[in-house]
Amino acid sequence: MVDSKNTNNKLRQLSIAVALTLPILLNGSYVTAAEVALSKSAQATSVLHPDSQLFTLHPAYSSDLATLTTEDKKRLGEIAKRFKDKIIFQVSVSGHTDSSIIRARSQGLYADNYVLSLSRAQNVADYLKLLLKLDASKIQVSGRGPDVPIATNATQKGRATNRRVELVIRAMDVIAPVAVKEPVKTEPVAVKNGFTLESAVKKALASNPDVFIQVNERRARNEEVERAKAGYLPTLDLNAGIGSERSRNASTRARGEEYRTLTRQEGSISARQMLFDGFATKNEVERQKARVSSTAYTVQGVAENTALDAAEAYLNLLRNDTLLKLAQENLEAHERSYDQIKIRSDAGVGRRADLEQISGRLALANSNLIAAQSNYDDGLTTYIRVIGEAPTGAPIKPEKLQEGMPTSKEDAINQAVEKHPTLKSAVSDVEAAMAQHRASRNTFYPRFDLELSQSWNNDLDGQLGTNNDGQAMVRMRYNLLNGGGDAARKRQTAHLIDEAKEVRNRTYRQVIETMRLSWNAYSATERQLVYLDQHVKATIRTRDAYQKQFNIGQRTLLDLLNAENELFQAKQSYISADFDNLFARYRIFNAEGKLLKTLNIALPEEAIIKKN
Repeated sequence: MVDSKNTNNKLRQLSIAVALTLPILLNGSYVTAAEVALSKSAQATSVLHPDSQLFTLHPAYSSDLATLTTEDKKRLGEIAKRFKDKIIFQVSVSGHTDSSIIRARSQGLYADNYVLSLSRAQNVADYLKLLLKLDASKIQVSGRGPDVPIATNATQKGRATNRRVELVIRAMDVIAPVAVKEPVKTEPVAVKNGFTLESAVKKALASNPDVFIQVNERRARNEEVERAKAGYLPTLDLNAGIGSERSRNASTRARGEEYRTLTRQEGSISARQMLFDGFATKNEVERQKARVSSTAYTVQGVAENTALDAAEAYLNLLRNDTLLKLAQENLEAHERSYDQIKIRSDAGVGRRADLEQISGRLALANSNLIAAQSNYDDGLTTYIRVIGEAPTGAPIKPEKLQEGMPTSKEDAINQAVEKHPTLKSAVSDVEAAMAQHRASRNTFYPRFDLELSQSWNNDLDGQLGTNNDGQAMVRMRYNLLNGGGDAARKRQTAHLIDEAKEVRNRTYRQVIETMRLSWNAYSATERQLVYLDQHVKATIRTRDAYQKQFNIGQRTLLDLLNAENELFQAKQSYISADFDNLFARYRIFNAEGKLLKTLNIALPEEAIIKKN
């Protein structure tokens, strides 16, 4: 006999399950009733930009204690309230101490400052874990000891400042979801407190050690020019002396004295003006000026390369942030599919194999999210190294540079050869070597000096009385033999010219190679983006069609999951190519030596050559 009541209940469950999976039109897009129900009853969430926030605590520690006070716990409570309605990815807690040695009575608890700082960080982490109800796997604790001071340890105030605990909390805000996710947009909207590529480049130039190394080299070369110019100017010397002199000469013997001792007193002043030195001073000044030009171009080249490194770090950070959001969206799409399959399975109308299959794909989506998060953190680390500090907000994607772009590869190469600062520096090095070679010929010429002198002497050479002399002389000095050293010096400087020319030739090839590679990357990604965009759009249409067909039983779950995965990979490829294309444009401007000019950022003053 058939149990009609039981049969009716099964039919009711079956009809509900089927109804939940049928597509309906909402806000111009097809969604399932199950998705609508889930978004209302379970408050399904979607994520805004994941954000890392840094908090620095200065608990009321004495030099070697780690216990939290009531005021410290109150401060941690205030921080925890800020994250009450946020999803927390990770909390990093690092403890820091001053450089004071652990007192003997405390060494039983803390062997050194590293153990003490770890204990302080652990106390903060334990209390924060309790407030935020966090799983232990989401908290990382480290003790840095005195390794990262932010103030001097020479004063009591500085030591108190260094005794601190730093928290980095990575969390995301929660908003109500839309019915269907729009395709990922690679053009982010500028957000409040966002920062630009230009600001990042300026910060890099203001703090990068490589730039300042060359800046100081340029300043030193300026002084070498002044030192060389001193050869044109007169010299002035003053001499004075007093002491006992014992004389034995014809004068003393004429007086019937074998020896005579007197107090010798002497003083003189002399001035010398170079009249002709075989063009040594002239060529040395020219050599040092050429070296100044070479260093100025080097400053420009280092500044340009630093700007390119900053642009790469900035764009990679933005790229990884975009890919992280894409991985989050991919995870949410799999979660929605999982919820649909779970409803069918629980209602008895779905296959167990489908639930296992979507569970595996959901696990893979979670793994992809973790990998994307790791890539973002690596990009952030590189950004801090290049820029010198962490970003102060959400990065804003710059517009693609088009104005000033070369019209062809040949045009790009010609501009690079004409304007690249490293090649100009190599040319200046050749000029410096040639001036040095000309200067080496000075020893083959006589030297003429105008010399003026006046001396005031008393009691010289055993004779009492004054002995004053004044001279005005033009003197010639001409070396006739120097063992072949001067000729060897001349040959040496000739070889140095050849060396400098070969360095220039090598630089010429490198400049052309760099421009060719940059142009090839730009040209290839320009063409790729057209097809990748078509791929993304076609895959979206395929995924949407498969979703509708799956809901009415015309597609398998495997078909739908494969379409979802292909869309995820298509978007990843488009995003990567889009950022590669953007960076290739910056590479081209860098290879031309005008990246900073294109970004409207001034060169360092030492990169500017002032014509005399």
